[in-house]
Amino acid sequence: MLRRPLHALPALTLLAAFGVATPALGAAVTLQPSQAAPGATVTLRGAGFPARASVSLHVAGRRLPVLRTGRAGAFATRVAVPAGRPRTAPVVSRVGAVRTVNLLTVRPRGTGGLGAQVATSRGSRVRVVSTETAAQGPVTLRVRRGPRTAAPAAWFPGGRPVALTARIATLAAPAAPRRARLALRVDGTTAYVWIAIASRPAPTPPAPAPPQPLAAVPPPAADAGPPAPPRLVAVGDVACQPGATTTATACRHAQVAALVGTLAPDAVAVLGDVQYEEGTLAEFQGSFHPTWGTPLGSLLRPVPGNHEYQDGNGAAGYFGYFGATAGDPAKGYYAFDLGGWRVLALNTNSNCTTLACGAGSAQEQWLRAELAASAARCTAAYWHHPRFSSTPLIGRSNAAMDGLWDAAHDGGADVVLAGHAHNYERFAPLDANGAVAAGGLREFVVGSGGKSLHPFDATTVTGSEVRIDDAFGVLELTLRDGAYDWRFVAEDGSVRDAGTQSCR
Repeated sequence: MLRRPLHALPALTLLAAFGVATPALGAAVTLQPSQAAPGATVTLRGAGFPARASVSLHVAGRRLPVLRTGRAGAFATRVAVPAGRPRTAPVVSRVGAVRTVNLLTVRPRGTGGLGAQVATSRGSRVRVVSTETAAQGPVTLRVRRGPRTAAPAAWFPGGRPVALTARIATLAAPAAPRRARLALRVDGTTAYVWIAIASRPAPTPPAPAPPQPLAAVPPPAADAGPPAPPRLVAVGDVACQPGATTTATACRHAQVAALVGTLAPDAVAVLGDVQYEEGTLAEFQGSFHPTWGTPLGSLLRPVPGNHEYQDGNGAAGYFGYFGATAGDPAKGYYAFDLGGWRVLALNTNSNCTTLACGAGSAQEQWLRAELAASAARCTAAYWHHPRFSSTPLIGRSNAAMDGLWDAAHDGGADVVLAGHAHNYERFAPLDANGAVAAGGLREFVVGSGGKSLHPFDATTVTGSEVRIDDAFGVLELTLRDGAYDWRFVAEDGSVRDAGTQSCR
């Protein structure tokens, strides 16, 4: 790991604007760029630490030579981006008990550096999504405040501080093309990020229109108003084998598909175990396709479950049926945008025994990198196996999902959707350990897509708020700006659960 001491960095200045540390302030470390490829160098600038103190640095778990702060409690250095696959690597700066953690996104080789980040010892983090913009163009900031901390503020030279009270904030860059210094005051300490501002191209004047004959002027169109927020329908555990008998409690996938059609969603998240029993291409074509694929095909955004991988051929039937919609067959995870939301589809296959999803796996690191790079105000993630469930048949707490759950929680995701349990269960917002927590991550389990129904345990899991095990149906999410509404709509069209929640 390359590290150059301060005296080797004539271009770096410590700038008293970082502030002098006091017990009430949070030590702050700026990382720029915050996304870079292996072998590139990134700059760390710290302030608010004790004066003339030893600073220990760890990047991706590797310890670097010790630095010392100056009289103002500041330091600056450059470090090399660690080698290896794309992932999120922690950058830890510590002086005694004072500790800050930045998140460095390791990008694929050959890609350039992006963004910047300020992290404090009090748990706050402000990320500048892009450090390049046009004159008077937007500079997007993503804000995560630590416990019991004030809102950060940001401003360009000559401007007034703007309080960053929302999770996503946008500032206008200065009008003159140049390299401008964006000030960020976070937990009482001021740090700087450099923004490259390009000139805007001069607009091309339109060609004069040819003369037109006079015509009657139509009346003005009525104002249609803002577009309606998109709606995402989610359900898993869907289609029985071809030829299976439909009863009141089994093989209702055609009826559930008809329900989805009446809701007219913008997209349908199919939460795994799409086709029973082995997910072969013949099974897909004989059962799922005529009931779901034909009427809903262009709306479907699937993830595989354990039954797709029971074909013994790496879910070849699933990937063969859905094609590019299902992502790279070697991965099976992907992302898409729906309105102002970012939606992340993950692959838990056979409880992550075929393709890993635990901490440090390529999939978990991809999820962390996606969350770190996203500028969306709200995020939903979905996969097949629930982290928590009150269904005894599948287990109450699935530790195999820890990696994805922790990444989604830490990255600020708002909703996790899962199937596998053939019923409907809604949880309160939870912390990383599954305890009820205001501002936590909410899980919906929606395995009621038609195959069969599983009963709940008499003893529920912590945080379980609503449980329905006597009806097939789907979850409908209305993805609004900064919030979402939910409805569980049963096969007969009745609404059995509903509510609304602000994004984290």
